Amino acid sequence: MSFAAAAFLAGFALLALPWWLHRRDTHRPDPQVVSSLLLLRPGEAPEQMRKTLRHRWLMALRMLLFAVLVLAFAQPVLRERLVPEVGTPRVPQLIAVDTSLSMAADFAAARQRAHALIDGLPPDVPAAVVGLDGDITVAAPLGTDRQALHAAVAGLRPGNGRLAFEGLSERLTVLAGSTREPVALHLISDFQRTALPAQFNALVDGAQGPIELHPVPPAGPNWRVEGIHVDRLVTVAVRGFGTPERSLDVRLDGPSGELGRRSLTVPADGTAHASFPLPPRSDEDVWLEAVVDAGDALAVDDVGYAVVRRLDAVPMPMYVAPTAAAQAEYLRVGIAAALPRFQPAALDQSGPVAVALDPADLPAQDRQALERHLANGGAVLMTVGPATRRAARVPLLDLPLEEGARDGEPRRVVVADRTHPALAGTADWSAVAVSRYLRAAPAAGTVLLRLDDGAPLLLEHPAGAGRVLLLLTALDPAWSNLVTTAAFVTWLADAVGHLAEDTLPVTALAGETLTIPSASVQVFDASGRRM
Repeated sequence: MSFAAAAFLAGFALLALPWWLHRRDTHRPDPQVVSSLLLLRPGEAPEQMRKTLRHRWLMALRMLLFAVLVLAFAQPVLRERLVPEVGTPRVPQLIAVDTSLSMAADFAAARQRAHALIDGLPPDVPAAVVGLDGDITVAAPLGTDRQALHAAVAGLRPGNGRLAFEGLSERLTVLAGSTREPVALHLISDFQRTALPAQFNALVDGAQGPIELHPVPPAGPNWRVEGIHVDRLVTVAVRGFGTPERSLDVRLDGPSGELGRRSLTVPADGTAHASFPLPPRSDEDVWLEAVVDAGDALAVDDVGYAVVRRLDAVPMPMYVAPTAAAQAEYLRVGIAAALPRFQPAALDQSGPVAVALDPADLPAQDRQALERHLANGGAVLMTVGPATRRAARVPLLDLPLEEGARDGEPRRVVVADRTHPALAGTADWSAVAVSRYLRAAPAAGTVLLRLDDGAPLLLEHPAGAGRVLLLLTALDPAWSNLVTTAAFVTWLADAVGHLAEDTLPVTALAGETLTIPSASVQVFDASGRRM
């Protein structure tokens, strides 16, 4: 047994309180009768009292109550035996080893842990070995051949993918071939924060048996190229994980060779940025490579890639309600930073993506323009605001609304579909807090983001031949802090790129799913050779 909040065990010191209270009762000595006090010298004799424990059963009950309260706050966790004892039914053992990119720092420790688990199994208990690298790879099916299991573990190699743990337990249980009988699951991983679900229940949801987590400690401090932002400058972000403050050199390369070199100081467990001049625009896309000279255990993430797109202006028709002036300003700044090719335009212009900010009071002419846009297969990015709240309905979709949380009650954001192209970037939603939003039934739409109270926040809804991406809060700090977080620009790039069916991002992580709406695709490498 262990404790989730062991610090509360210090509360056992409170057991002294009932004991002290029950010793407050005192007993005076019995008086002694003497014949006469006339011959005694007057004086004040010291009074002696003896403290005794009284009502001992009551004291015991009170101490027991304090002990139960302390244990409740300490949250004891009972560890079940995953390996059955002799005479008990055989429980299949599923050993899942994380083979994602981050495990390359010290994959030997993961292998060693898996070998130890196999050696500890009774001979007649079946076991399987799988590798987790975005997808699930069966290295050894369920069986009792221990040599095959050891060989499967020895053959595992860390890849370039990214692992997400949400819903993983259910997928692994089904893979084991049993959805009714219990399957003991062992997860060996470094359990990166970015891969874990927002709620722990999502990690174990769907499991049919006990789960044991085997954390692999990091091999040491790690620096990585966090991202490359291409705008008027090329900005390279370098982030440290478990790192001290250190000065590092960053180099930016392009097709013609080295474009520049910068030295920057990365704070402890922090992020620093290095800026480079933008290479000349050309008629073709230009690739960039950023390299940080970190010399850490995980060298593969010391390199980052990006693409400088050719700048073809794309009109973005916009409707801005009088109540959405602040939203429009934040959106224009975000679009300029994330997708400079898209230029805000009037609704009478044609473009793949239109924007409607708080459009409850749409004039008839603007409503018809947006409806024609959707009927022709276009997409609309829509937000709500004060006008939509008063109308209690979402235009174009005709969804009923009711007011959600009030001011002063911020809600966290939970990603409902991590694989959707509109959320394909590396945006960190943990810092986003929503204090005002509107509730809507998803109807025929798909929920992409939720709040921690279960309310939908981002919906993709079909409309005519097109689709609407509906954000049920405003791009306004009075409603949420989204526009002031790093997630805003990344999300805009993903969302608008998805709606415009321009889904290939400027940067992407290996193992991500890229949805390309085409019947056929040609892939070329950096040198222009078709792959």
